[in-house]
Amino acid sequence: YPSISLKQAREVADKRLGDMLKEGHEIASNKKGITFGEYMLSDKYLRWSRTNRPAHQSIMDNLMNVIPTWIHRKQLKLFTNEDFEKFVEERLLGKGYDKKVKASTINRNLNNIRSVFRHAYDNREIDENPMDRFSNLKETQPKEKLSLTNDERKRLVMMARDRTLPQADTRRHMELFIELGLSTGMRNGELVWDARNKSRGNK
Repeated sequence: YPSISLKQAREVADKRLGDMLKEGHEIASNKKGITFGEYMLSDKYLRWSRTNRPAHQSIMDNLMNVIPTWIHRKQLKLFTNEDFEKFVEERLLGKGYDKKVKASTINRNLNNIRSVFRHAYDNREIDENPMDRFSNLKETQPKEKLSLTNDERKRLVMMARDRTLPQADTRRHMELFIELGLSTGMRNGELVWDARNKSRGNK
Protein backbone atom coordinates (compact mmCIF):
# COMPACT_ATOMS: atom_id res chain seq x y z
CA TYR A 1 0.00 0.00 0.00
CA PRO A 2 -0.53 2.45 -1.76
CA SER A 3 0.80 0.57 -4.80
CA ILE A 4 -2.06 -1.86 -4.18
CA SER A 5 -5.41 -1.24 -2.50
CA LEU A 6 -5.64 -1.27 1.28
CA LYS A 7 -7.88 -4.34 1.13
CA GLN A 8 -5.33 -6.19 -1.04
CA ALA A 9 -2.50 -5.13 1.29
CA ARG A 10 -4.38 -6.55 4.26
CA GLU A 11 -5.02 -9.81 2.43
CA VAL A 12 -1.30 -10.16 1.64
CA ALA A 13 -0.34 -9.37 5.23
CA ASP A 14 -2.86 -11.86 6.62
CA LYS A 15 -1.62 -14.58 4.23
CA ARG A 16 1.99 -13.99 5.24
CA LEU A 17 1.03 -14.10 8.91
CA GLY A 18 -0.72 -17.43 8.35
CA ASP A 19 2.26 -18.79 6.41
CA MET A 20 4.60 -17.82 9.24
CA LEU A 21 2.53 -19.75 11.73
CA LYS A 22 2.29 -22.79 9.47
CA GLU A 23 6.05 -22.82 9.03
CA GLY A 24 6.59 -23.26 12.75
CA HIS A 25 6.79 -19.76 14.23
CA GLU A 26 5.17 -20.88 17.45
CA ILE A 27 3.68 -18.59 20.05
CA ALA A 28 6.27 -19.63 22.66
CA SER A 29 9.11 -18.36 20.47
CA ASN A 30 7.75 -14.79 20.47
CA LYS A 31 9.77 -13.14 23.23
CA LYS A 32 8.09 -9.79 22.70
CA GLY A 33 4.69 -11.16 23.58
CA ILE A 34 1.85 -12.96 21.86
CA THR A 35 0.11 -10.97 19.15
CA PHE A 36 -3.63 -11.04 18.56
CA GLY A 37 -3.18 -12.76 15.19
CA GLU A 38 -0.83 -15.40 16.55
CA TYR A 39 -3.13 -16.33 19.38
CA MET A 40 -6.21 -16.29 17.14
CA LEU A 41 -4.56 -18.85 14.83
CA SER A 42 -3.06 -20.96 17.61
CA ASP A 43 -4.10 -24.59 17.96
CA LYS A 44 -5.32 -23.86 21.48
CA TYR A 45 -7.81 -21.20 20.40
CA LEU A 46 -8.88 -22.93 17.19
CA ARG A 47 -9.53 -26.21 19.02
CA TRP A 48 -11.72 -24.43 21.56
CA SER A 49 -13.58 -22.49 18.85
CA ARG A 50 -14.28 -25.56 16.71
CA THR A 51 -15.65 -27.57 19.65
CA ASN A 52 -17.68 -24.82 21.31
CA ARG A 53 -19.13 -22.66 18.55
CA PRO A 54 -21.44 -23.86 15.76
CA ALA A 55 -20.57 -20.69 13.84
CA HIS A 56 -16.82 -21.31 14.17
CA GLN A 57 -16.00 -20.92 10.47
CA SER A 58 -17.99 -17.72 9.95
CA ILE A 59 -16.46 -16.19 13.09
CA MET A 60 -12.94 -17.06 11.95
CA ASP A 61 -13.67 -15.66 8.49
CA ASN A 62 -14.84 -12.45 10.13
CA LEU A 63 -11.71 -12.24 12.28
CA MET A 64 -9.47 -12.83 9.27
CA ASN A 65 -11.24 -10.64 6.71
CA VAL A 66 -12.73 -7.79 8.73
CA ILE A 67 -10.39 -7.22 11.66
CA PRO A 68 -7.56 -4.95 10.40
CA THR A 69 -3.95 -6.06 10.20
CA TRP A 70 -2.75 -3.61 12.85
CA ILE A 71 -4.91 -5.46 15.39
CA HIS A 72 -3.53 -8.83 14.26
CA ARG A 73 0.03 -7.60 14.71
CA LYS A 74 -0.37 -5.98 18.12
CA GLN A 75 0.59 -7.84 21.30
CA LEU A 76 -2.40 -8.89 23.38
CA LYS A 77 -0.98 -7.34 26.54
CA LEU A 78 -0.59 -3.90 24.93
CA PHE A 79 -4.21 -3.27 23.93
CA THR A 80 -6.10 -0.37 25.49
CA ASN A 81 -9.52 1.19 25.07
CA GLU A 82 -8.02 3.55 22.49
CA ASP A 83 -7.35 0.62 20.17
CA PHE A 84 -10.95 -0.58 20.32
CA GLU A 85 -12.23 2.99 19.92
CA LYS A 86 -10.04 3.35 16.83
CA PHE A 87 -11.43 0.13 15.36
CA VAL A 88 -15.02 1.25 16.01
CA GLU A 89 -14.37 4.66 14.46
CA GLU A 90 -12.86 3.10 11.33
CA ARG A 91 -15.86 0.80 10.95
CA LEU A 92 -18.36 3.61 11.50
CA LEU A 93 -16.64 5.87 8.96
CA GLY A 94 -15.91 3.06 6.53
CA LYS A 95 -12.19 3.90 6.71
CA GLY A 96 -10.29 1.10 5.00
CA TYR A 97 -13.54 -0.76 4.27
CA ASP A 98 -15.90 -0.93 1.32
CA LYS A 99 -18.69 0.85 3.18
CA LYS A 100 -19.94 2.08 6.53
CA VAL A 101 -21.76 -0.43 8.74
CA LYS A 102 -24.40 -0.37 11.44
CA ALA A 103 -23.75 -0.51 15.17
CA SER A 104 -25.13 -4.07 15.30
CA THR A 105 -22.52 -5.23 12.78
CA ILE A 106 -19.71 -3.55 14.70
CA ASN A 107 -20.93 -5.18 17.91
CA ARG A 108 -20.71 -8.59 16.27
CA ASN A 109 -17.13 -7.74 15.24
CA LEU A 110 -16.34 -6.66 18.80
CA ASN A 111 -17.81 -9.86 20.23
CA ASN A 112 -15.58 -11.91 17.93
CA ILE A 113 -12.54 -9.92 19.04
CA ARG A 114 -13.65 -10.24 22.65
CA SER A 115 -13.73 -14.03 22.38
CA VAL A 116 -10.01 -14.09 21.58
CA PHE A 117 -9.12 -11.92 24.56
CA ARG A 118 -11.44 -13.87 26.88
CA HIS A 119 -9.88 -17.17 25.86
CA ALA A 120 -6.35 -15.79 26.24
CA TYR A 121 -7.19 -14.45 29.70
CA ASP A 122 -8.86 -17.68 30.82
CA ASN A 123 -5.77 -19.60 29.71
CA ARG A 124 -3.42 -17.17 31.51
CA GLU A 125 -1.76 -15.90 28.36
CA ILE A 126 -2.49 -12.35 29.56
CA ASP A 127 -2.83 -11.04 33.11
CA GLU A 128 -5.98 -9.04 32.41
CA ASN A 129 -8.60 -8.80 29.72
CA PRO A 130 -8.48 -5.30 28.17
CA MET A 131 -11.97 -5.70 26.73
CA ASP A 132 -13.48 -5.93 30.20
CA ARG A 133 -13.22 -2.15 30.21
CA PHE A 134 -14.79 -1.65 26.78
CA SER A 135 -18.52 -1.75 26.08
CA ASN A 136 -20.37 -2.45 22.86
CA LEU A 137 -22.15 0.31 21.02
CA LYS A 138 -25.72 1.16 21.91
CA GLU A 139 -28.06 -0.07 19.21
CA THR A 140 -31.11 1.98 18.34
CA GLN A 141 -34.08 -0.34 18.08
CA PRO A 142 -36.14 0.15 14.93
CA LYS A 143 -39.73 1.16 15.53
CA GLU A 144 -41.90 -1.93 15.63
CA LYS A 145 -44.27 -2.25 12.71
CA LEU A 146 -47.57 -3.34 14.20
CA SER A 147 -49.62 -3.89 11.06
CA LEU A 148 -49.66 -3.78 7.28
CA THR A 149 -50.75 -0.66 5.43
CA ASN A 150 -53.97 -0.82 3.40
CA ASP A 151 -51.94 -1.03 0.21
CA GLU A 152 -49.81 -3.87 1.61
CA ARG A 153 -52.96 -5.75 2.66
CA LYS A 154 -54.45 -5.45 -0.81
CA ARG A 155 -51.26 -6.58 -2.53
CA LEU A 156 -50.91 -9.56 -0.18
CA VAL A 157 -54.46 -10.73 -0.93
CA MET A 158 -53.96 -10.22 -4.67
CA MET A 159 -50.81 -12.34 -4.53
CA ALA A 160 -52.67 -15.13 -2.73
CA ARG A 161 -55.44 -15.05 -5.35
CA ASP A 162 -53.11 -15.00 -8.37
CA ARG A 163 -53.54 -18.39 -10.09
CA THR A 164 -50.80 -17.65 -12.64
CA LEU A 165 -48.01 -18.00 -10.08
CA PRO A 166 -46.00 -21.25 -9.87
CA GLN A 167 -47.61 -23.91 -7.64
CA ALA A 168 -50.66 -21.72 -7.15
CA ASP A 169 -52.98 -24.75 -7.18
CA THR A 170 -51.15 -26.41 -4.29
CA ARG A 171 -51.63 -23.44 -1.97
CA ARG A 172 -55.12 -22.22 -2.78
CA HIS A 173 -55.99 -22.52 0.91
CA MET A 174 -53.59 -19.66 1.69
CA GLU A 175 -56.12 -17.09 0.48
CA LEU A 176 -58.53 -18.17 3.21
CA PHE A 177 -55.87 -18.10 5.92
CA ILE A 178 -54.59 -14.69 4.83
CA GLU A 179 -58.09 -13.20 4.72
CA LEU A 180 -58.91 -14.72 8.11
CA GLY A 181 -55.66 -13.47 9.66
CA LEU A 182 -56.09 -9.95 8.30
CA SER A 183 -59.71 -9.76 9.44
CA THR A 184 -59.27 -11.20 12.94
CA GLY A 185 -55.65 -10.45 13.84
CA MET A 186 -55.08 -14.11 14.77
CA ARG A 187 -51.51 -15.37 14.73
CA ASN A 188 -50.23 -18.45 12.94
CA GLY A 189 -50.54 -20.65 16.04
CA GLU A 190 -54.18 -19.64 16.36
CA LEU A 191 -54.93 -20.13 12.68
CA VAL A 192 -53.32 -23.55 12.35
CA TRP A 193 -54.64 -26.49 14.38
CA ASP A 194 -52.72 -29.77 14.52
CA ALA A 195 -52.23 -32.86 16.65
CA ARG A 196 -50.06 -30.95 19.09
CA ASN A 197 -53.02 -28.79 20.07
CA LYS A 198 -55.12 -31.87 20.67
CA SER A 199 -52.46 -33.40 22.93
CA ARG A 200 -52.53 -30.29 25.07
CA GLY A 201 -56.29 -30.56 25.49
CA ASN A 202 -57.07 -27.50 23.34
CA LYS A 203 -60.30 -27.37 21.44
